[in-house]
Amino acid sequence: MENLQAIYQGSTCVTVFVYADGKDGDGNFKMVFKLEHKGHQSYGQKFTAIFDNSFSVVEVPGDVKAEVSENRLTIQRDNQLNDTGMTEIWIKLKAEEQPEVLEITDVLCCKEG
Repeated sequence: MENLQAIYQGSTCVTVFVYADGKDGDGNFKMVFKLEHKGHQSYGQKFTAIFDNSFSVVEVPGDVKAEVSENRLTIQRDNQLNDTGMTEIWIKLKAEEQPEVLEITDVLCCKEG
């Protein structure tokens, strides 16, 4: 049996916004996910972004785990949101054309403990 490290709560704890930020010098697409907590500080955040086409992840911040399955990108960040209640996660993707996020699903957060 695995050790339970955190209990994730429903999406009322955090809102996820996303926008594209063009290309880098190597032709990789930059995507920005903005997380904003609601009502309490959340320690960990997790969500899945469903894209319109296939891609691969080139770069993610050091405090972020990213998993790709077909056109889905699942992000898990195990740090607390800052004092303003917001953070941005910058990710670089390799794709034939600018990936577009169709939907953000499975938005979860947990309290430290």
